[in-house]
Amino acid sequence: MNNATKYAAYQLRNLMNEGLIASIFTDPNNPDDFIAGYVLAVNQRTTLVHSLTPFGKPDGFFAIRLNAILEIQHDSAYAERLSLLLRLTGQNHPMPQVRDEDDGLVYLLGMASRQGKAATLWTASESYSGFVTQVNDLFLQMEPVDFLGRRCAPMSFRVADIEMVSLGSEEERMFELLEDYHRKNG
Repeated sequence: MNNATKYAAYQLRNLMNEGLIASIFTDPNNPDDFIAGYVLAVNQRTTLVHSLTPFGKPDGFFAIRLNAILEIQHDSAYAERLSLLLRLTGQNHPMPQVRDEDDGLVYLLGMASRQGKAATLWTASESYSGFVTQVNDLFLQMEPVDFLGRRCAPMSFRVADIEMVSLGSEEERMFELLEDYHRKNG
């Protein structure tokens, strides 16, 4: 683990232990884009985050490889607003039972596979949304969906090539609805 990765893990653990909302930046092409949420777990390779929309609603979970993180911030005013919105709307989201030693990426991908839920994964150059059919510590197989939510030919990925995974976000829920429609209506 290099120094930048160690420092990211240190920052994330502090935010997790304090129960504070993190702002995690991962996109070098869009420096204003970040993932806001509560840190649920951190290990030497990954972190698991309960994501929130800018409007204070739960938006699924992100598993992020630590070496894909560019910057971590905590904006106390923004975090206070999100926390207040969560309380005011009574929004709650079931928290996965994850251990710090679990690989967050494999954990979320396995959860998607077991529950038949859509997931999005990012590699260094592309993103893919679809349904995970098999996953282990080394490889995964996914049936990606097209723009209209129809399943495409299966694809295989090396887990080591995946930088980030999302499960349960508004986008994934949209693809689940579309795929269900196409499955039922041919």
